[in-house]
Amino acid sequence: AENITITISKQGGLYWEDSMVSFDRFLLELIKYDAICRQEGLQARILLNADNKAPYGQVETILDEIRKAAISKVTIETRVVSA
Repeated sequence: AENITITISKQGGLYWEDSMVSFDRFLLELIKYDAICRQEGLQARILLNADNKAPYGQVETILDEIRKAAISKVTIETRVVSA
């Protein structure tokens, strides 16, 4: 498994890599990604790209879910995202 990029657009759109996903799909992908990393003995790493106008509550919720999955390697970038 490699690093995964999660993006939150200014409209609140949620993307797993380049695919727009629902919140439920995000949770499933997060669990699956974490399980693959554990199975391969790798540390899960996530890059969270959030548009600087993305709803703060949504960014906070996504971070909380990442923490619940016990993924500690998270890089956060806040910038204007074209998605």
